[in-house]
Amino acid sequence: MKIFAKLTGSFAIVAAICAIVGVVGWQGIRSTNHGLTEVSKVSLPGCKAMGLIMEGMNDIKSAERTMIISSLTAKQREHAYDNLGKRWATFNEGYDLYSTLPKTSSQTKLWTDVKADTAVWKAEHKKLVELAHSAKLDDVESLEAVLWHLQLEHVNWVKKLAAAVAEGQEFTGQLDPTKCGMGKWLASFTSSDNAFNSKVAAIVAPHEHLHSLGRKINDLISQGKTAAAQKVFRDEVKPALKEIERHFAILISAVQAQIASLDQAREIGFGSERAIFSKLTEELDVLQANVLSEGDHTRDKAAATASRSTTFAIIAVLLGVIIALIFGVILAKGIAGPTQKVMKILDEMSKGHLNDRLHLQRSDEIGQMAATLDNYADELQNGTVKALTMLADGDLTFEAKVNDAEDALGNALRKAGDDLNMIVGEINVSAQQIASGSVQVADSSQALSQGATESAASLEQITASMTELASQTTTNAENANQANQLSQKSRDDAE
Repeated sequence: MKIFAKLTGSFAIVAAICAIVGVVGWQGIRSTNHGLTEVSKVSLPGCKAMGLIMEGMNDIKSAERTMIISSLTAKQREHAYDNLGKRWATFNEGYDLYSTLPKTSSQTKLWTDVKADTAVWKAEHKKLVELAHSAKLDDVESLEAVLWHLQLEHVNWVKKLAAAVAEGQEFTGQLDPTKCGMGKWLASFTSSDNAFNSKVAAIVAPHEHLHSLGRKINDLISQGKTAAAQKVFRDEVKPALKEIERHFAILISAVQAQIASLDQAREIGFGSERAIFSKLTEELDVLQANVLSEGDHTRDKAAATASRSTTFAIIAVLLGVIIALIFGVILAKGIAGPTQKVMKILDEMSKGHLNDRLHLQRSDEIGQMAATLDNYADELQNGTVKALTMLADGDLTFEAKVNDAEDALGNALRKAGDDLNMIVGEINVSAQQIASGSVQVADSSQALSQGATESAASLEQITASMTELASQTTTNAENANQANQLSQKSRDDAE
């Protein structure tokens, strides 16, 4: 085999190792990048979506719990109602985000259950909110008690008036309708419920009329007209009281209707709506755990691939270096030894010693050069013998023969030197190529290892973010459960 073929073959082996390292490294980086893409574009958005959904649900639940509190002012209840829009926007952002993400078969099944239960929860939520939002009065339960108290005050007022008439004495009760309890309440009462305000306005005239009858009876009694006073009480005061009681009944009934709405809303909130909310929360917890698990699996798989690629690259580099060294030593020994023999023969020939021969059994360029040099040595030795014979015979062409011999020897030496220079040049070029190939293997491996390490680091950062998101969502869910328990306890205590 020719030296060029040997050197080229050696370089081809190193180049093949470079190619293998490159292919395996590319596959490793590709797998890692695929995992990175899947985690960053699927798993991480999935965790974010779950977080937004759970945050929105818990905020909505908080607003519901606020709206069903009977002691709230209308302004506070309306504020909670207005906040529902922002909280639903958060929920819908997460819901829409996850709807568009790729899903595994298990995630698809879980998401189907979540969508079905979300529709049920929304329906229960809508009924609760409509009932709670229909309460437009401040602190409705306290308002009912106030109205019952004011009605009772006027019943007692009339009883005292009846006693005064029966005894023929002037009535000492409050005759100014603006200074009694009802009058003061009317002066301070405000409401955004126009329907209820109209009912309140309707009681003002009957109330003033009742007090005017008290003044009328006092005037009659002061004039000694007791019978007339009794007739006014019987014919006018009693019907006036019944009219006021009728208006009080209307007001109390309106307040009780709003209390009943809040009671129904509470029954939904702590009953059917709470049950579907808890079920939906559990389903979302399972789905979130699945999303996080898939992200961890993808990260671990990509990290393992990157590790295998790095290990293979290191092994391939070491193998390439060892092979390059082995071939280098073999080729160097195969070239250096014969070359030294050639140089020695040439040196001897330059001194006129023509008896030594190389006799190398090689088919490469060194073997050809050695054979040529042996042939030249044979010709020179034969020519020298002939020249000496001719000299001994007195041949006058001896000088010419000697010159020819010298020329032949010089040509042989030059030809051998040129061949040797050519071979050495080829060896140098091929050695440089092998060295360059080894460097390329090392550089490629380093680049691949660095790329795999960076990708793995990115995966670790992303999965850390996913874990943080999951932890935050879990904390929100625990806070919501604690709030639910506190609300239930408060409700039980109230009952």
